[in-house]
Amino acid sequence: MSGRQVGRLGELTVGLTLVLLVGWPLLVGVASAMFRQVPEPTTAGWNGSVSSPALLGNTVRVVGLTILLSVPLGGLLAWLLTRTDLPGRSIGWAILVVQAMIPLPLQALAWLGGYGNMGRQQALGSSAWLTGWPAAAFVEAVSVLPWVVLIIGIGLRAAETELEDQARLLWPAWQVIWRITIQRAWGLIAAAGLLVAAFAATDMTVTDLIPVRTYAEESYLLSQLGLDQARLMIRATLPQLTVIGLAVAGLAYRLSRLDLERLYAGNRPRWTVPLGSARVPAAVGVALLALILVGLPLHALIWRAGRVGGGAGSGELTWTLSGLVGSLQGGWRDLMGGAGSNLRAPLPGSIVWSAIAATGSVTLAWVLVWLARRSRIWRVVTLLVFTMALATPGPIIGLAIKQAYAGISYWNRTPVLLVLGLVVRSLPYSLAVAGPTLWSWPRAWDEQARLAGLDSWREATRLTLPLTRTALAIAWLLAFVQSMGELPCAYLTYAPGYDLVSLLVWSMLHVGVESRLAAIGLILLALTLIPAGVVLFLARRLVTRRNSGR
Repeated sequence: MSGRQVGRLGELTVGLTLVLLVGWPLLVGVASAMFRQVPEPTTAGWNGSVSSPALLGNTVRVVGLTILLSVPLGGLLAWLLTRTDLPGRSIGWAILVVQAMIPLPLQALAWLGGYGNMGRQQALGSSAWLTGWPAAAFVEAVSVLPWVVLIIGIGLRAAETELEDQARLLWPAWQVIWRITIQRAWGLIAAAGLLVAAFAATDMTVTDLIPVRTYAEESYLLSQLGLDQARLMIRATLPQLTVIGLAVAGLAYRLSRLDLERLYAGNRPRWTVPLGSARVPAAVGVALLALILVGLPLHALIWRAGRVGGGAGSGELTWTLSGLVGSLQGGWRDLMGGAGSNLRAPLPGSIVWSAIAATGSVTLAWVLVWLARRSRIWRVVTLLVFTMALATPGPIIGLAIKQAYAGISYWNRTPVLLVLGLVVRSLPYSLAVAGPTLWSWPRAWDEQARLAGLDSWREATRLTLPLTRTALAIAWLLAFVQSMGELPCAYLTYAPGYDLVSLLVWSMLHVGVESRLAAIGLILLALTLIPAGVVLFLARRLVTRRNSGR
């Protein structure tokens, strides 16, 4: 079989995969919503209207405050870590990578359990700090902050060295930063803000715990009323889906037309701004911020995990080391499903299904970007897939997949639908991580490959894939962790009898954060350090290779 035939077969395979993941569920969901008569529910959990102004107001408030908390702070941290001589920058990046690998349910467990409305007593002995919609925005901002720093940091390093060097001859440092560095980064700054908006608007993990009624939360509540509520779910989420979808599509289109080859060159050493007398205060401020974002939730988990009993007849809980150890042992048994643990147990099953989903997500993302570099049609397809996957709330994705394949009994009895949902949910993040690396690939290398007689298939397998494997490994680890913590879609697509870590944490969260659940959080946090360490190693290797020009 020739290289051209292999390429055609590959395009057909990708097309069929997209139909399986996106096209057919979308068609079934829209048809059900448009042409199927659905009675208004009378369940007590229904508030009577999916178009209530309160939904719009709550969603706008949560999204707006999440952006205000994460984007300015993330931009400042990105500038300090990428373009200044701040001490301890490598430690700062390490903390951010660990933060990025912590799933949102675990973030909610730590913050709301220790300082919010989920615990019976607060970790610092005061009244609850995190309540109402500001608490939802705060937890979501903390969770998405590392991604904001990463995206804006890439943008701040994308300014051409020649432009900055010439500008430094004419202007002081602050004018160079504003007129050149930041101006060249505006596209990715906007991308970071849009990512935050999509993240806050489409997830219901935190808003359901507080609770706050947003469009995503409403779609989740409707999903609990049965599969016949597709029309109401689409009505509940259509406003935000339309706005975010158009914004994502427009920004992604604009970014795809930029000269992204400078992102590849942007990994090389850059001019750093000396902080001078502000160097030590800036380092202290960053250290205090890290202590708050890492130390407070960790303290809450350790404090609550060790409080298992008090004196006889006192009825009060006291912290003991033996109590902490006992809680950890019990939490591990819960995660492993007892002595006879298998793929139906929460932790082993979540690891296997998340690994399969991450492999499918990264593979599909790489192939889509590869095809989009060579075809306008595939560019449009990739843009549409990215937009729909990012802008659609998790409950909508889960319900659409479940509806589309409700007739296949075997799939409903196995984790097939779960894996399909995890692939769709992690796909935009895989595209966001692996896409820029491949899209910014120097065009001259493609021309050299063609001059050497390589067709597209051989160029992809012999040149591009080996040289991008480090970035793909990073994308795989991030997709894996994201799938491990996925809740909105997994709640609707998991097969009965196959438990998941996210569902275990979710079910226990609704009865209050007590010692066993806090211990599970500590175990999961410790396990998160493994992929985080691998990501740090691979990222350092990738930057070193880029800096050396290889």
